[in-house]
Amino acid sequence: MRFDVNRLSNVKTLLIAAFAAACWLPTVASAGAPQTLLFEGALAAATGGPVVDGKYNMTFKLYASQNAQVAFWTEQASLQVTSGRVSYALGSTTPVNATAMAGASQVWLGVAIGLDPELPRRQLHSVAYALHAKQADIALGLACTGCVKASSLKWDSDLDLSGNSLKAKQVTASTVNAQQIVAQQYVGDGSKLTGIKIPSGSCPSGQYVTGIDQSGNLICKEAQGTTGGALEQVSNGALTNQFTKLLTAPKKNVPIPDNTGIDALSNISVPDVGSAKKVTVTIEMTNTDLSNVSVLLLPPNDKKVGYAVCDPCGVEKDKAFKKAYTGQLKVGDLGAWIGKNPKGLWNLKVKDTSFCLPQVPGNAGICDVKNSTDGVVKDWSIGIDTVSAKDVKVNGVLVAQAGIQVGASSAPCTDDRKGTLRYLDGSGLQVCDGKAWTSAVGGKVIHYLGTCTSNGSSSTRTFCLNKTLANTAQDYLTVTTTNTGTSSSFNVGRVLFKKKGYYRVTWHQRSRGNLQAWLYKNGSQVHYQYDQSYSSYYGSMSGSRIMYFDVNNYFNIRFYSQYNAWYANDSTLEIEYLGQ
Repeated sequence: MRFDVNRLSNVKTLLIAAFAAACWLPTVASAGAPQTLLFEGALAAATGGPVVDGKYNMTFKLYASQNAQVAFWTEQASLQVTSGRVSYALGSTTPVNATAMAGASQVWLGVAIGLDPELPRRQLHSVAYALHAKQADIALGLACTGCVKASSLKWDSDLDLSGNSLKAKQVTASTVNAQQIVAQQYVGDGSKLTGIKIPSGSCPSGQYVTGIDQSGNLICKEAQGTTGGALEQVSNGALTNQFTKLLTAPKKNVPIPDNTGIDALSNISVPDVGSAKKVTVTIEMTNTDLSNVSVLLLPPNDKKVGYAVCDPCGVEKDKAFKKAYTGQLKVGDLGAWIGKNPKGLWNLKVKDTSFCLPQVPGNAGICDVKNSTDGVVKDWSIGIDTVSAKDVKVNGVLVAQAGIQVGASSAPCTDDRKGTLRYLDGSGLQVCDGKAWTSAVGGKVIHYLGTCTSNGSSSTRTFCLNKTLANTAQDYLTVTTTNTGTSSSFNVGRVLFKKKGYYRVTWHQRSRGNLQAWLYKNGSQVHYQYDQSYSSYYGSMSGSRIMYFDVNNYFNIRFYSQYNAWYANDSTLEIEYLGQ
């Protein structure tokens, strides 16, 4: 067969492939399969004679078909041509891809001389080694079924797969030793499993178990889509038992000493709020240079080291600071209080380590050289999120078809109970305003009615109030009684108010002759009444007045009788609470 080729001299030549068979050429004297293919051919000039002796660049390629666009193997070589003949073992430089050859139904050889186009391809044919390989069907990854029966296999030692995987539908063994077992399903009751650490403990309030880590600890996760825990989830957000208690510093604008070595100190006393779910500390302050300011927080259980909130608390010339912290601080972690009761005294210490200069722009209103202060701790607070086991909050309108029953409570009215209702027999419905239980409806629901059992003589006398006819206002007032009605002291026969608000004071006096009455608030006269219609006859005089009393205000009333015939047991004093 002849092929036109170009050499560097552009002389037309003809390649005659005297022999180009698919022969495996053994490299050693053995029965093993050879690793190369022998190629032989002849180069002839266009005139028909052999080409000039010398080296020729030749490119060899193997294809899976006659018209394949891409070769699965290629190799280049500079070959010596003598008397027009050439011989070469394909695969001497680049090993022939035996697997690709085994997987191809046909193998075609393409040859190119120098820069000339590839010459027409020739198909390779089988030789003895290839027939032997096909019969054995080994070494080239060819599919094999039923080559060896399983019953014929018997292992007399361990099987080492050299790190390769073992795939099987079922494995039956007396013992399986493995560093890791991955399975979709385990079948069995697990009663004989050993070496497993049993987890213990529980998740914090508002979290649930999602798994167990490698150390056997519970993996907990926040309830999804809610901050109120399970109750909020089951009620679709209508109910929650999570509350936030916000406690602020009782004193605002605490001056920061200017590089004196003394800390600005502020305290917050945290009541018993129960187990904390989150603790948030918010601090607001000013200073001429926050890069010289540090903040230390001392919790109730640590009054020596504490938490370094920030040090420094800003960069140079920063003057305003307001930040909220909920977890990791510069030193310490507020998250350590989750699940604990933060009850007790919390101390905040702020230190300034550099003198301020009032002449620097922006410092004049902050730097106080006269008092040696530089800025102030404007305010700080502690917010505590808790999950209550007693209280429930309604996040909407509460609709009760059968009504709402409010029970009696002896709990004091404090700020955290503001808005709470209670019902007391004789007093009716009351509401806590943060300081005092007050009537929810006003009027005569809460009142006091008292009289005097003596003082049956003439002249001006303090009404003794030593007999109570009715009293449903014990939370609103107390009464000091006396039997010495002639006393002019305002510490006897008086009413002391415990709740601020408006009260209606009504009095009734029965006597003979001219009648007179004096009303006193905190020892000062606020009203006078006179009636002389009866002269030497018996008669009565009544009056009513609305007055405002604050906490610890007190009230007295004094009567005058012209004759020694004052019917004190028929005279009364009534006080009714009207509200604020």
